[in-house]
Amino acid sequence: KGNRDEYISNIRYLLIDEYQDSNEVQDLIYRSLSRDESNLFFVGDVKQSIYRWRNTDWRILDSKVDEELRRVVVNPLDVNWRSAGNIVEFNNLFYKELSHRMDAQLGTGMLTRIYSDVEQRVSGKIKVPGCVEAVFCGKDEIVDNTVQAVVEARDVLGFALKDIAVIVRTNVQGGDVAKALIDSGIDVVTNDSLKISSCATVRKLVACMYRFDNPDDDINSFYAGDFSAESVENADSLMALRS
Repeated sequence: KGNRDEYISNIRYLLIDEYQDSNEVQDLIYRSLSRDESNLFFVGDVKQSIYRWRNTDWRILDSKVDEELRRVVVNPLDVNWRSAGNIVEFNNLFYKELSHRMDAQLGTGMLTRIYSDVEQRVSGKIKVPGCVEAVFCGKDEIVDNTVQAVVEARDVLGFALKDIAVIVRTNVQGGDVAKALIDSGIDVVTNDSLKISSCATVRKLVACMYRFDNPDDDINSFYAGDFSAESVENADSLMALRS
């Protein structure tokens, strides 16, 4: 206990971000690191609780904080600094209506209460008005519709590819969409393509090392190309070599 008190005395403020994704054990740790719970600062949004597979409990932020902490000051962040005006307005209307409809089906008022602070104000920082278009389609149409939307954004609306992002639900779906875009002649950057192991130079370098170690390795010899060690001066000369 003496060591704990000495350690805690050095903590002036304790800031926990994404607090809605905390579980009971983490919550206990946070509080044990606080002197008297007066230096705790939580940032979170119950509506963004998505990590329940690791025992997170959104009710900790929703009600437990108010019930158990002695003094709670809530400062809602009701200005959206990231999104264009039309997108903010769409979210305000959509989630408010959705929470009412789901509560009517469930027979509770829980979602309406949780989403009571969903409405945000437009910061004015984003100068373009923004646009929202919702398209309902079957699973077998998602990829084609996505490609069509990207092509329209580029060719009709005039957006550069670097300003277009595609968000998917699963890695498999992401691979399907990326392949379809590439097949349509659209350059794609994905999480996998940003990995070092996906870099063409790195892959070829690894293949060369395998070839040095085992010249009979046909697969890596193909990727490495036919060369002598003396002919490789740098990465560019390595990439230029092919069998």
